[in-house]
Amino acid sequence: MRRGVVVSLALVAAILAGCRAKEKPPEPGQLVAELRGPDAEKSGRARLQLITLGEAAVPAVTELLRSGTTAERITAANTLWGMGARAQAAVPELVEALADPDPTLRMAAAMALENMGKAAEAAVPALAKALGDREPGVRQAAVKALGAMGPA
Repeated sequence: MRRGVVVSLALVAAILAGCRAKEKPPEPGQLVAELRGPDAEKSGRARLQLITLGEAAVPAVTELLRSGTTAERITAANTLWGMGARAQAAVPELVEALADPDPTLRMAAAMALENMGKAAEAAVPALAKALGDREPGVRQAAVKALGAMGPA
C-alpha cells in the first residue's frame, strides 16, 4: 500500500514538473500570419503575443509594415506602438510610413514613434515635416511624438 502511494506521488510530481516546463515561444512569422487573418480573435491574440515578444518580433512586423495592404500596414504600426521603445529597429520604416498617402497609416506611424520616446530620435526630421501635414490628426500625432522625445 505504502509503495503504491509513493509511486502515485512520484507520478503526480512528474506531471506537475511537466506542466511547469516553459513552452517554446511562438514564431513571429506565424503570429504575423495570424495577425493578417480574418479571425479577429486570433488576430488580437497574435498582436498581444507579438507585443510580448518585443524585439524578436520586430523584423516580422516591420516586413508587414513594408509590404502589407494598407489595413495590414496600419495593424503593423499599431503593433509596433504596443512594443514601445523595444521596436526601435522599426524607426526607418515608420519614418517611411509618415509619407504614405493614407492618413490613417501616417497617424499610426507617428503614434508608434511617440510611444518609443527618445528611442525614436532619428525620426525627428520626418516628424517635423509631418507638422505641416494636411490632416489634423497626423499633425497632432507628430506634435505628441516630438514632445515624447523631450526637449533635445
